Amino acid sequence: MSIDPHRDLYGTGLRIAVFEYLCSSGAYQDSGPSGPYAELINEGAAMLLALCDDLAGCQQTVCIALEPTLQAAWEHQAHRRSILKKIKTHGITNGPDPSIQRVAQQWTTIAQGCDCAIVIAPELDGLLAGIIQAMRKEGCHVIAPDDLFIQSASDKWETYRHWSRQIQSPESVQEPFLDCALIETKLASHWLDAYKCHTTTDPESDGWVLKRRLTAGGTDMKRFGSSRCLADHLGNMQELDRWIVQPWIAGKPCSFAIAGRDVIGPFEQIFDAHSGNYIGGYGPLECNQEKLFAFAKKLAQAIPRSVSGEPSQGWVGIDFVISSSGRWLPLEINARLTSSYLGYRRIYGPQLALTLLGQPLPSGSKPSMLNSQAFRFSVNEFHG
Repeated sequence: MSIDPHRDLYGTGLRIAVFEYLCSSGAYQDSGPSGPYAELINEGAAMLLALCDDLAGCQQTVCIALEPTLQAAWEHQAHRRSILKKIKTHGITNGPDPSIQRVAQQWTTIAQGCDCAIVIAPELDGLLAGIIQAMRKEGCHVIAPDDLFIQSASDKWETYRHWSRQIQSPESVQEPFLDCALIETKLASHWLDAYKCHTTTDPESDGWVLKRRLTAGGTDMKRFGSSRCLADHLGNMQELDRWIVQPWIAGKPCSFAIAGRDVIGPFEQIFDAHSGNYIGGYGPLECNQEKLFAFAKKLAQAIPRSVSGEPSQGWVGIDFVISSSGRWLPLEINARLTSSYLGYRRIYGPQLALTLLGQPLPSGSKPSMLNSQAFRFSVNEFHG
């Protein structure tokens, strides 16, 4: 492809390749609703099909890569089959644990002749950053922030380091503190006054959370009620440099998106009470839009970029907590399409997809001008 990566993509009739890791890499086959990856594949499929449906609805030509057993299953599902009829589907070669380079090569080959590509992949083990970087090296114009931004945003420790220089965010510790007293000294005393949501002298009342530095959603995340429990768990772990520790902040979990030049949201996040997995959202929440825009701009600008002043393209999701005292505390950033797209598209319609290409939301579609009565959406209810 010979595409200028610094220009906006306006107009209709663009050729766009869309890839979602679980559906398009060949690493996972459809094993039915009882399969080990069924929930993850359904969520990935929901994002993939929703975005493709919207792009096709805006007169763009769309192609995807799709694992053969998934395609066969979708052909027997009316809603998914109807979307597949609107787009071009390329089969891919299956293989256990395909390398980043192999996935990138397959996707780059499929994207040949397209104007651009959109990649949806988890941050886990550097997949998102690695695949996009490899595709760009092959000349593929991937609609996303630049490589340095993606790498920094994918690493929760790096995100915290950049945010902590100018933004109040929950304290993170990456060093392997194995001693209970050290955990309390290094963390509890620091965040107690600034971040604690309940008035108490007990620094352990809200507990702690252990997260992978490179992960997606709540994968492998663990919560501990006391620093002693946390210290005991850390004492039995290996490769501690791959994890971070943060205080557990009580409050309302929320997210918003930066789509092109627009800030969209926020929505409250809804998690399964048993598994802790993200299952949907509720919103839009009422908030001061000027405050939201300023908050989003400050968070995004704190993450380094390789090229300053490049056009805003792609989708960036940011998770934050509204504490009981009203503070907005940022948690993490996702430099890719997030599941909240499934809710936002119900407000803005198919043209929301064009914001990823750098196009603004159409005039008259701002939240203040819409019938923005709050609603709940679930990733499990998606039918295209």
